[in-house]
Formats: sequence, structure tokens, C-alpha cells
Amino acid sequence: MRRLHRTQCAAIRSVRILGLGLVTLLVGLAANAEDGCQSAICARVESEELIRITAPGVFETTLTVQEGFAGDFYNLQRDPDRTRDLTPKDPENGLLWTKVAKPRTTSGGPSWYANQADEIDILEASGARVRVRHSGYHHKYGLPGAESSWLNLPFEQTFTVYSSGHVFIDYAFPVNFDVGLHEFTFILKTTREWSQHPDALHAGEARCVGQNGDDKPTGSTKTAFALTTSDGPSYFQDFLLVMDQGNYRAAYWNEGFFPSSGMRGDFRCSMDISSRFPAGTCTNCQRMVAPPVKRFSAMLGFFEDVNDESRALLFANDFRNPDSQFSVLEGLRISNDAGDYNEDGYNEAEGAYVVDRSGADRVAFTLHANQPRMYPTFKIKNWNDLDPREVRANDVPLIGGVDYDASVQGATLILQLRQEWYEPVDVVIEPPGLGIPIPVVPLHGVAILAASLAVLGAQLVRKRRFS
Repeated sequence: MRRLHRTQCAAIRSVRILGLGLVTLLVGLAANAEDGCQSAICARVESEELIRITAPGVFETTLTVQEGFAGDFYNLQRDPDRTRDLTPKDPENGLLWTKVAKPRTTSGGPSWYANQADEIDILEASGARVRVRHSGYHHKYGLPGAESSWLNLPFEQTFTVYSSGHVFIDYAFPVNFDVGLHEFTFILKTTREWSQHPDALHAGEARCVGQNGDDKPTGSTKTAFALTTSDGPSYFQDFLLVMDQGNYRAAYWNEGFFPSSGMRGDFRCSMDISSRFPAGTCTNCQRMVAPPVKRFSAMLGFFEDVNDESRALLFANDFRNPDSQFSVLEGLRISNDAGDYNEDGYNEAEGAYVVDRSGADRVAFTLHANQPRMYPTFKIKNWNDLDPREVRANDVPLIGGVDYDASVQGATLILQLRQEWYEPVDVVIEPPGLGIPIPVVPLHGVAILAASLAVLGAQLVRKRRFS
């Protein structure tokens, strides 16, 4: 029997109240289907099986129990009425397809997918970003049921999604023993209607691109990314998948499935990332998931102007080579944040540079552009305040909602700059200050407020299966 454990989603921000210190005040419930999304990006629960993520005017996608991440995808800039779902809609998976195989003596045999989740969560919906997670066991051919579960290989995928289209993936394997693999493939699986098949509605509009161009990456031309791109005349959308490290050959490339049956079919661009796992020592296994290294990061991009390898490399290099000289002038640079796997001050799992404001009146830092920085994000811990009064880049005041997105989640400020930076940028983030009007909560209402927040403030929706 399935049950949904949910707390009501809410937009939470911290408010300073005279004489009472810092409390958390509920300032607005998360948007529902009728109200629409009033922030840069929102998430809402539509059922115990589905979470919908919307960046108004940019894109809309879903996380589902059955298909995983990007079960649906709409380009809202080109398709505001949501008439063209760019995912394949086969029930086995969404746009992001994980395909793994158990050790075996031949190349044949079943594949196992990261879907049919036991649990889906909204971890954060702060207004500047959304963080969602699904977890369970890899399932044979994506089929439901305990009999299809690979019980030795559970998964936990966390997706940090920004309105810029950047999605940062943390892929974890919560095991404490070695698990042998035959192969591990990461696939962009999109609609068949822009595929190379002559019967496709808009045949040939989409193509696969790697860092060496359109040719399929092989052992001598490995790639750090796989790009599915279409520049019209019917579709205008680019999906970019970047691994955090290493170069890989392709598995599927400019190919897919175009059935005569009622299934929708698909178009595939992929990387075989088996080589990032250590060589296997078990019987018939080539590679293995082996503690303590049992996770990796990747970036998925929902873009519209990434049509070739040179443009894709800007985003790939930015993710794979963050600013090692990132300088915090006011505040503290943090290199041990959960998700910062190489302790360099950049959280790969969330795609953010991490700073602590503790003891500083404001926050100031320099981001170097030894290579272009594409819509960089900053996570300011111990901000403990309202949204910034002012954000300046190279002494120029920026406009909130135009030049940057910012929101406060608990004690943490998330700030994303909405620009590409080809020169170093000095950023100053000013707190609200004493000149900001301060809402007052009557003393007799504080206890009621605190009790309400205990129920409403968690922003965590959890779905579990119980047998």
C-alpha cells in the first residue's frame, strides 16, 4: 500500500522582529496550479507520483515516480501553450535515462534503469532554485514491482534546478559493499519527432554533438559531454549533458526507436561512462561501484543557444573547471560544504560557490574568468537576513529579477547572476540594513506562528511505498 507523507509547501524567509531576534515568518504559500508561479522557479506537488517544476516563460518539467527526472519537458518561450512535449513519453524513463547492466559473460542481457522510485522529495523551493530528489532501486527495463528491483544497487539522484536551465545532478549509490557492473550509460532521450528517422514529423531537425563535433565519439575522440540540439525551423531547444570529469565514448548517437506501435519512440544521444568506475575484480564484471567512491556529479542544461561544440564547451568547461582562485573579501570561503567533493569552494552537486557571512556586515568576493563563467551561482551560508538590499557587479548596481535571482531559504541566501562573464567580476551583496521597513508580529501571535511553521515550513514532500 502506498502512502504520501507531506507537509504543505511554503515560501519561507527570515524576518527580523524588534525585541524578538530572528524568527521565521511565513510570507506566502507555494503556487498551485491555478495561482501560477510568481518566482523565478517553482515546484509543486500534483500527486503522490509527480512533482512539477516551472520556470515561467522559460521551461517546465517534472519529476515522476515512474519515469524519473524530466518525465515531461516544455520550452515555454517557444511553446507557452505546452503543445510540444520534447520527451519520448515511453513509460520506462524520462529525458534523462540511466542504463546499467549486471556482470555477464556476453553482451546480451537485461538493462536496469534508475526509475520506479520508492521516494520523491522536494528538498528546497526557495524562489531562486528548486532541489528535488528521487531514490529507490534500479529496475530491470524500468518495470515496476519488487521482482524487477536490483536490490544490490540502490540509487539516490538529487537535482538542483535553476531558471537559467542549469540542472546539477548528484548521483549516489547508498551501498557499503562492491557491486559489479557490465556497463553504465547516461543517455539524453528525447522526442522521436525531431529524430533522423524519415517518418519523423520534423525529421532531421535534431542531431547529436560531442566536443569534437557531430561525429560519434569513439575511443580516440572521446567527449566530456553529449548535446542534443535543434535550431529550427520547428523546434528550438538544446539539451546538454556534461560529466564532472573524464571523457567518454558514445553508445547511442543520432539514433533511437521509431515503432509502428502506439508507443511514441525516441531520439538518443549518450555517453558510456563505465570507465569512470574502478576496474572490477568480481567474476564477469568489467567495472564496479566500490566504496568509498560511490557517487558522481553531472550537469544537465536546458538551453536554446547551444548549437555546436564550441558553445557547449563554454558551459562544460565552466562546470568542470570552477574558479580555483575564487577570492572572498568579506565573509569566509567555505570548502567543506556537503556536495563540494574536492573541497575547492565550489559545490559540484549544487553548482554553487559557497561563502559564509558570519561576522561580516556584507559579503564581497571576486570571481575570476580564466574561462567564461556562465550564469554563476553563490550560496551564502549564515546570511540570516531578508533578500539583499543591493547587489553590485564591478561597482554597477544590478536589478533583481533581471540581472540576478536571489532568495533566502532558512539562514542561507542563494544568488544567481543572469549573465555570462568573460572578465573577472567583483560582487558585493548588501544586506537589507536598518532602513528596510520591518514587519511586526504581535507578541500574542508568536506562539501561534511558531506552531504553524512547524507544520508548514519544512518544504518536504515525501512519498514512500510500504508493503
